[in-house]
Amino acid sequence: MKRSIRFFVIMLIMISSLVPLLVFALLFFNNTFSFFIASDRRNIESVLEKERKYIERFVEVNIKDVKLVATSDNVKTLKKEEIIDVFIRVMKVRDDFEKMKFIKTNGEVLEVSREGKVREYKKTHLDYFDKYALEHGDIAFYTNEEDSKQYLCFSSNFIKDGEVFATCIAYMPTDTVDFFTDNINLDAIAEIYITDSRDKFLIKKMDEDLQESADITLPIKNSDWTLVANVNNRYFKDILYKNILFKTFIFLIFIIFSIIPIANYIAIQVQEAFREVLDAIENKQKIEGKSIFFDKIYELRKLKVNINKFIVYIRKN
Repeated sequence: MKRSIRFFVIMLIMISSLVPLLVFALLFFNNTFSFFIASDRRNIESVLEKERKYIERFVEVNIKDVKLVATSDNVKTLKKEEIIDVFIRVMKVRDDFEKMKFIKTNGEVLEVSREGKVREYKKTHLDYFDKYALEHGDIAFYTNEEDSKQYLCFSSNFIKDGEVFATCIAYMPTDTVDFFTDNINLDAIAEIYITDSRDKFLIKKMDEDLQESADITLPIKNSDWTLVANVNNRYFKDILYKNILFKTFIFLIFIIFSIIPIANYIAIQVQEAFREVLDAIENKQKIEGKSIFFDKIYELRKLKVNINKFIVYIRKN
């Protein structure tokens, strides 16, 4: 009986103390996790926005140089020698351009390499990006279908009599472009890559398969590209589980070990109060009031007085 009362009191105190604490800990953990996810997402978006502006500026500068060629007086003559001369002079200044092309809408192509090698040929059918350049004008795109190499291409159309007559395209190897050669990923926080209209990955530095849908997408102006990021929520979970949750668990263990002595002391006092009451009734003795509850709790103090009066009355009669 006495042990049962003590055990019951200890369990009651533990439950009433730990349940609110556990609820608070879970809410705190959930709010902390949400806060970190939202905060780092904002940081990722900020990094992506800076990267997009950098790439857009890069695209703008290169398209501007090609546009100067497409609108130059030498090209307007449509003389092969003049166009070749302009291309060579441009590539001497722009040493990152490996070759340039003048592609007419009828499929005729004039290609000039950095070394001055000239090729003339006619395509029966214009390929995807030839048409893409002619349709969009000032545009940047990516291709790996030229000389088995990867190129960033910058095009600008040549207009004759108010209509698109041809397009000028400059080819830049991707190994000369810093955002291709440098890893722009945010370590384990997010995977950043670039896709084009054909869902080809210009930048892909991932250990695992990409998600079906990206968390953040930012189209790059005047280009065929989209800057994309997948937030690695598992990274945050691992960090939080290993740090915050572990520390919360240690804190709860500390609280439990702190509560047990207090709960045990209270249980002993309750048990002592019950024992004194039972002993007084069984042995017809006055309650001495060893338990502090008889002094601290009004109802028990009143019970003690009444029982003692009753014991005195029984003894007299």
